[in-house]
Amino acid sequence: KKKSVFILLTVLILNLFSISGIAMTRSEFDAKLESLKQTYYQGKQQSEYEEGWTCFGYAYMIAKNVFGTSAKTWAISYDLNGVKAGDVVQYGNTTGSGHTIFVTNVSGDTITYTDCNSDYGIRSYQKAAIKYGHTHFLTDELRLT
Repeated sequence: KKKSVFILLTVLILNLFSISGIAMTRSEFDAKLESLKQTYYQGKQQSEYEEGWTCFGYAYMIAKNVFGTSAKTWAISYDLNGVKAGDVVQYGNTTGSGHTIFVTNVSGDTITYTDCNSDYGIRSYQKAAIKYGHTHFLTDELRLT
């Protein structure tokens, strides 16, 4: 089970988009995300959010603002095949050296996501930058990019 920090050690998928009973169209989802980009814009450096610090706090904050409920109460899945737009995904070592993202789109085997602090590392909280439009293949070895 031990692998390098860049290879999937643990994947935790928090899913609300399709199973919570909250009906939301794709256009409503996109509109809410676009609205959030006004405050949480590309490159903005911010490390603390109501839901937590850096990548974790950012992903959970985006999810809460899109869906109106904390991702901390969502169902947990470990199946990468079930990832959908609106999911919060934690991968790597989820005890402190992993990464948390908010999935904005899934097309075939490619996910698109937004995150915070993907370019500075876990110890550089003051430089945590928000990014949109990351893409990655959805595989059993989801890698930090």
